[in-house]
Amino acid sequence: MSFKAVRSAYNLTFQNYPGLHIKMRSSLLGEIQKISQPPKDGDPNFQTEQLKFFAKKLISWDLKHSDIEPDDNGVAPEICPNCGLREDDPMPTTLQSVMCLEPPFVLNLISVYLNQVSQPDPKVASVPSAGVNPETLRRLAERQNPLK
Repeated sequence: MSFKAVRSAYNLTFQNYPGLHIKMRSSLLGEIQKISQPPKDGDPNFQTEQLKFFAKKLISWDLKHSDIEPDDNGVAPEICPNCGLREDDPMPTTLQSVMCLEPPFVLNLISVYLNQVSQPDPKVASVPSAGVNPETLRRLAERQNPLK
C-alpha cells in the first residue's frame, strides 16, 4: 500500500485589499526554492521567471483593470497599451495581466502566496492528531526551560 499526496489549491484573501480573492495552485518545494534564490550569475531574466511562476499558479482572481494612464498629450486611451483591456475589465489570470499591475501590489500577492504555501496544513500537522496531548507538551516544555 502506498500514499499519493493530493495537490492543494489555496484561497487567498488580503487584509490590505478588502474584497480581493485569489485562488492559486500549490507549488512543489523545488519550484519555490528555484524562484526564491537568485542565480549567482545575476541572470537578468530571473525576475521575469518569478512572475511567470506566479502567473502559472493563478487559477482565478477577481481583479479589474485599473485606471489607464493618459498619454503624453494628457488623453487616456480607451484600451490599455500594455494588455489590451479597458478600464474596469476583468483581468484574466495571465502573465500579461500580471505585467500590467504595479510592482508593490504584485510583490504583496507573491509574498502572501509564498507564505501560505510554506505553512503546514493545521488539519494534518496538528499535535492532537498525532496522538500527543498539548497540555503534556506544555508541561514538558516548562521542565526543559528552568528560567520560567
